[in-house]
Amino acid sequence: MKNFFKHRIDEVVGVYFDGATLSAVDLRLQKSDADISRIVENDEVVDVDYVFDAARPTDHWVLLDTFEAPFDEIVIGDELDVRAEKIAEKISVLCSTRGWSTSVMALCLNRSEVVIELDDFSNVPATEIANAVRYRIATAGNFDIDGFYSAHIDLNGRTWMEGIAKADAQCWIDAWRKNEMNLTALTAMPAELNEIDGIDPNGVEVSASMAGAIWAARSAALKSAPNFLSDELERRSSWDFRKFAASVAAIALLGLTALFGVDRWHYHETSAAFAVEKRGLDELERERRLKNFIESDLAELNERRELVAELSKEVFPWRSVLIHFGVIHVKGVWLDEIRSTEDKSIEIRGEALSYEAMSEYIKTLEADREFFRREPQIVSSRSSRSGSTVEFVVRLSLL
Repeated sequence: MKNFFKHRIDEVVGVYFDGATLSAVDLRLQKSDADISRIVENDEVVDVDYVFDAARPTDHWVLLDTFEAPFDEIVIGDELDVRAEKIAEKISVLCSTRGWSTSVMALCLNRSEVVIELDDFSNVPATEIANAVRYRIATAGNFDIDGFYSAHIDLNGRTWMEGIAKADAQCWIDAWRKNEMNLTALTAMPAELNEIDGIDPNGVEVSASMAGAIWAARSAALKSAPNFLSDELERRSSWDFRKFAASVAAIALLGLTALFGVDRWHYHETSAAFAVEKRGLDELERERRLKNFIESDLAELNERRELVAELSKEVFPWRSVLIHFGVIHVKGVWLDEIRSTEDKSIEIRGEALSYEAMSEYIKTLEADREFFRREPQIVSSRSSRSGSTVEFVVRLSLL
């Protein structure tokens, strides 16, 4: 009866961020009497990279899709809640675009984010190992007795222990929940684990980042240790069987459960529609900002065109002068001002990185006799106040 009422998991998304690369995998539960090496999806044969053996020999967890890319949105100084929200937002968009379910998700933390201990508890009674782990983690992490989650796993005869403050774990849970995702597993992969038990690599090499995502998904799919949230999930899903046994209204209970299921389904559908609508509004907002940016640039460009056209109406051929100076380029030289004088000459003010660069610019002007009929006259040249450049003024005649 207990298993009858439990939700059957058939898809799990695993996530891992190693500080530079963000990885995610999508696992699906498949049924077959033989080892699965290929599956058929949408009338097409799809290669399978990994196969997980579930408790029943006819069930297999199949890795259907993967994602791995650099993630540079995390910057030094970001608080944990900010980092968690940035990663959750990225994963939410990824699940939406790839059609991954967000009902059961797992996150593998970087080992630097948790307290880790490794010891031999072979002399400790099996019933006391959990308490021994709690005591060791509380001491190592300086945690309050009820202020942390702990998890452990047997690793080659020794006990691998992990711990995390409840406040830190809540940051990840809240970030996932804020983006309409359900985080059911929070773990860290043991450093000594070279091969993940239950995975057939099928000849495919896996990066350390991808292995972390697969490890997280495996923890949720097979409900295996270590998972910081396992005790919390068990507490939330526990049943009071004495009251259940005392109840004589089984039909009414089934009816209420059915109604609850319908309500939950409607809630899920509404939440999914809301999430899609929210993403659509966010996309429209980004497009609106881009439109305003383009319109602002166009307005500035039109103002410049009008200014050039206005200058071109005057007797002095400003349009030709500006265009001509625009094609004269000498490395290390730039102009700050171009103005006309009363005798129809032009005077340019500029800067150069060195006197040699200024001299090269003057030579270029001297060689341009088709536009400048007379040799340029150096009005002044001097070092700038900072001493890093040479300021100069040159007079040119167009007649």
